[in-house]
Amino acid sequence: MINRIETSWTKEQVQDLIKREKLAYQKIDLPYGLSTGGKDRSATSAAVFADEVKGKSVLDVGCFLGYFCHEAVRRGASRVVGIDVDENRLRQAGLVADCLGMDIEFRLLDIEQDKLTEQFDVTLMLNVLHHFRNPITVIDKVIAHTRERIILEVASPSSARPGKLLKSMGASWWARRRLDRLPLIVVGRDWAVNRGNEQKYFFTPSALTHLLMEQRGSFSRLELKTSGFKKRYIGVAWKRHVGYLLIIGGTTSSGKSTLISRLKQGKLPEVAEAIDMDARDNWIYTDAVRIRNIETENIQKAVYHYDLLRTFKSDTYTYSREQGIDVLDCADKRSAVTIWCDPDVMCQRQQTKLRKGMRHWRERRVKDVLALYKDGRQLAQQYRKWIAYCRQKHVQLFFVDCTDEPRLLTESEWDKKVKSLERA
Repeated sequence: MINRIETSWTKEQVQDLIKREKLAYQKIDLPYGLSTGGKDRSATSAAVFADEVKGKSVLDVGCFLGYFCHEAVRRGASRVVGIDVDENRLRQAGLVADCLGMDIEFRLLDIEQDKLTEQFDVTLMLNVLHHFRNPITVIDKVIAHTRERIILEVASPSSARPGKLLKSMGASWWARRRLDRLPLIVVGRDWAVNRGNEQKYFFTPSALTHLLMEQRGSFSRLELKTSGFKKRYIGVAWKRHVGYLLIIGGTTSSGKSTLISRLKQGKLPEVAEAIDMDARDNWIYTDAVRIRNIETENIQKAVYHYDLLRTFKSDTYTYSREQGIDVLDCADKRSAVTIWCDPDVMCQRQQTKLRKGMRHWRERRVKDVLALYKDGRQLAQQYRKWIAYCRQKHVQLFFVDCTDEPRLLTESEWDKKVKSLERA
């Protein structure tokens, strides 16, 4: 069947392009029934674009000759940008796009070294993750610059080349077959994997799931499916989007749950009006643990119960490293109500917990928190870290005293209370 592709190029020009440039790797249909050399990626394309991209902006990281850029254009993407580190490859991609009359932007950009300066609705990282020197850093950069979803095609340890590496290390056929069930990242070795320095890391599906869904708080769900190419698989990670995120944040036992309950019942009209919370609206009430069970990508309004001590005596140390607050980056409008409660009251609540008895590890945590509440300077430092983080994230700040009947505090009143801790 003749491929009827509209073009301003003559058949001789297209034939010359194929012969002169020796185009390969991605099979791309060209005018006059011609095509480049390379693998047919139509099966992968069907999986990648199972969800439409019509009217969306698309970034293709490691675009090579631009096959998936073309597919995005054909499916109605409003804007398509392909980036790669090979200048000559991008030149060839530009020639192919011109031959096909495709409006695609090709840029010379090393995503590991260079900055991304804009947001895209959809980002493709197909068959490139195993080539990066720092793949997790790249994933985080892409997360920060993607609005809707990230689509990855990933080489797993069961692929051919890492299989050779594992075999050379003594892994049996049975062991290699079971690797994909475990959350493992296999690290390549030059001589055993390839003569060059090309393939470095291989993620099992379970490893990718843990990385995106357990160690990052930006995604609502991850879909895994086969690629149809070199035993690789595709992961489609859907970012969460929140219209208005209202954080009710406070230290342990400061009264977060009680404040949320009273706001939910419409019993604190002055506070509710200040923070723009109408209890009659369709709010979702969640926290850093329960939000992982919400698979809906788009949440209109959410009240987020957040313990400011999630970073206290933990390996995260700072809020910027704490995945429980990653949801901030998914919100258009964000406000934080920070609760003040008299340290003596919070100490009494912790001592009550100790008298009830509990498991050893939980008892140790309560004692650590109790010691914090008795150390005014350290407690003040925790509050200041939280407020500094909110300012860095451009969060609108509110303050409520929940020692007795909840009441709004001005920022100056809040500062006086924190300074009183430092003088104690």
